[in-house]
Amino acid sequence: LSTLPMSPQIAKSLVMACILGCLDPILTLTSLLSQRTIFVSTLDRQAQADSAKMKLSCGYPSDHKTLLNAFNEWDSLQNGKDKEFAWRNFLSHSQLLKAKETRKQFRQLLSNASLVGNNKLVNNRHSTDWSVVKACLLAGLYPNVVRLDTTKKRTNMYDSSLGSVKVHPSSVLSKQINYVQFEQRWGMYSEKVRTVGGIFLYDFSQISPLAILLFSPQMKKIDSIHDILGFDHGYIN
Repeated sequence: LSTLPMSPQIAKSLVMACILGCLDPILTLTSLLSQRTIFVSTLDRQAQADSAKMKLSCGYPSDHKTLLNAFNEWDSLQNGKDKEFAWRNFLSHSQLLKAKETRKQFRQLLSNASLVGNNKLVNNRHSTDWSVVKACLLAGLYPNVVRLDTTKKRTNMYDSSLGSVKVHPSSVLSKQINYVQFEQRWGMYSEKVRTVGGIFLYDFSQISPLAILLFSPQMKKIDSIHDILGFDHGYIN
């Protein structure tokens, strides 16, 4: 990590992506998370902006997946269609261009450090497995993890040190949280902000407890595996 001139959080995710073979999506996500958001907020067209973001999520209860989808769709277009796509979906074309350049720089740094080769198939052998991509992202984001309580009508979120927290209203989860069927009891986030209305989480995704077991440096402090995993008739919950 010391050979990579970037934040430790980004470096951890990128190194893990090199190991687990999901380089392209992690390059994209780390470049997007290292700068201002690509989503444009406009008061007079907020409903349309929210609708566009929900469409980009493709039904995933994940802000990170939404970011990835937005960048990939924009990046696949040429001859001015990319700029039109950004305008139509309330995305900042300039921030997307900046993220693309940062992505190239991250890729070059990994190559200079001999952490990645030129075989695209090997580098991305698990890039389509979203659970693996999220696990690599968690390697850098930890300890930004919260517990989900789905026993009540509305899903509640709890941070071990801060107590009750909420996803930010700009999150796709804020629109889905009343009806989405959460598959996991844990979530990760990119950053948190304390306001008079409470503590809000930005860029949230569900995460498997197995990913936390594998990538949490704090696991040695946990007395029992039951503290982080739930079991139902012998199966991991």
